[in-house]
Amino acid sequence: MMTQDPHVLTNNYRPLPGVYDELMDEEGNVRKKYKFLVKSFQELGPAELINRRRDADRILRENGVTYNIYQSDSPEAKERPWNLDLFPLIMESDEWRVLERGLNQRADLLDSLLRDLYSKRRILYEKKIPPELLYNASSFLRACEGMYDSNHFLAKNPALLFFVCDIIRAADGNFYVLNDRVQAPSGSGYSLENRIVLSRIFPSMYRDAMVHRVAMYFRSLRKALPQQAGITSREPVIVLLTPGPSNETYFEHAYLAGYLGYTLVQGEDLTVRRNKVFMKTVEGLQQVDLILRRVDDLFMDPLELKGDSLLGVPGLLEAIRSGNVKVANPIGSSFLENRALLPFYSELCKFYLGEDLILPMAPTYWLGKKEDLNRVMETPEKYVFKTVSRDDELEPVTFMELSGERKDTFLKLLSVEPKRFIAQEMIASATVPFLTENGFRPGREIMRTFVTSSGN
Repeated sequence: MMTQDPHVLTNNYRPLPGVYDELMDEEGNVRKKYKFLVKSFQELGPAELINRRRDADRILRENGVTYNIYQSDSPEAKERPWNLDLFPLIMESDEWRVLERGLNQRADLLDSLLRDLYSKRRILYEKKIPPELLYNASSFLRACEGMYDSNHFLAKNPALLFFVCDIIRAADGNFYVLNDRVQAPSGSGYSLENRIVLSRIFPSMYRDAMVHRVAMYFRSLRKALPQQAGITSREPVIVLLTPGPSNETYFEHAYLAGYLGYTLVQGEDLTVRRNKVFMKTVEGLQQVDLILRRVDDLFMDPLELKGDSLLGVPGLLEAIRSGNVKVANPIGSSFLENRALLPFYSELCKFYLGEDLILPMAPTYWLGKKEDLNRVMETPEKYVFKTVSRDDELEPVTFMELSGERKDTFLKLLSVEPKRFIAQEMIASATVPFLTENGFRPGREIMRTFVTSSGN
């Protein structure tokens, strides 16, 4: 009888039944794309892997990589160190090409939708979405009406320079979209830092795996932003606007500003004079041509949007209307994060692009439609209920986990405010290995993908 080597990392790895596993196939064999990586980790041995993990933690600590706990009452929990598992997810070129086509299509779709929402609104006249879905949403900003009309600079260029798409892989191996983040999406800086740390911890492994560099994303962004500024007579002045050090992802704001070579500013560092935006410097006022923002829509201009905001710049919207400054992504794009849009994307893709949606959505229903509400309530245990607005304080509710008074309370809330919710069918997301002291263990996987324009 053969005994297992206790130091073999995959000995105790057991994929969950009925779930796609990134490391192993249905027969329990390591997938071909991972064999080189597993072998390399195995050759390092347990003691060396522990040393490498300590090195990674040290680098993250020295680089000050943190994720802040926003509005936490506990001072100790205010700054949370960034967690990085040493075992990377591998995606081969053939797999990525499917995602790439789908994400490029989604970028075109979101861009077309944004332009339409603040101009002709064909989406309403052609009855592609219910009017109340648009006009009842606080994220639809009437102050932005006409900003994408034919006489505006953005008519000839992408309105959306970048966006984030969260994706899961289902049991059949196919990818499904969960949601989009558009107005001030976070994570790209952490992704770059992750890659830099892993390349230092495993230099030879990283080199031999012929990994595609994520720096190409930032080069594309660095190329697109000056083009978006629309200044040809001189080097455009670009700043990165942050809410400040208390924001969850402030590390990333500072990191990206340094990496891209832009000045990091807060709202109080900017002022509007004669419908132009200026940055306050020790040498006086310097005109700003483009603002790369990490501040949400409603806080960007206290004169026309949220009146008590201290994060934005009074008069900014009028400066944008005058064509004197650009903002990436445009103010008003937060409506694209409205979850009630998710069930309509398949039809909207045909409407705007004349194409079938390449990346399908996880089956989603807006409960403001009576027929969809009735359908969902026939088998509510199949769904996760989420609020339409990201700003809503109610956390997602998994119905099958409710019981007793909590279930009765939620059912009553649904009956009173159905338009406030979507129901998203639960898809068992894939598992991915993470490294523990006793080898690999499966953990649930959600992939955040980052898309940017290259200027054309």
